Amino acid sequence: TITSATKPTAAFKYTPNGLTFSFDATASSDPNGYIVSYSWTFGDTLLGGGSKVDHTYAKAGSYLVQLTIFDNDGNGAVVSQTVTIGSPPVANFTFTVTGTTVTVDAANSTDADGVITKWAWTYVDGSSGLNQAKDSHTYAVSGNYNITLVVTDNSSAIANTSAIVAITSTNSA
Repeated sequence: TITSATKPTAAFKYTPNGLTFSFDATASSDPNGYIVSYSWTFGDTLLGGGSKVDHTYAKAGSYLVQLTIFDNDGNGAVVSQTVTIGSPPVANFTFTVTGTTVTVDAANSTDADGVITKWAWTYVDGSSGLNQAKDSHTYAVSGNYNITLVVTDNSSAIANTSAIVAITSTNSA
């Protein structure tokens, strides 16, 4: 007969990063031995094993994640949690050019199920912008330059977009 004192306890936590989740079951325990196996079902027909696993989902949605553990005496325990992946944000920006300076504005970027928390600007000349929706950058010489915007939402989901901007010293507002 198995008593409650000899049963292991299954537990896990997770950290989302866009569609990829890092699952950690190291908090699982066995009061009179040790855990010998960790089996995962991620709620999307895929399986995994190990005390720490990463899993990437194909799309947003809610998934029932189940962890099954067994200890060195053959006793098992199961725990489940629902993880929810929201819709990714949409990156969008406008720009204006005055001389060799471009001013960018990501106010048109959206997140249907949350808020955008981070804006990462990259200018093709190797510089990067501030972590804010609006930024400006001055180029040293005229030319066509690629600007990339990466937005991150409050669920750590990301999206990006880019545009080519023509910079000439004769541009005016």
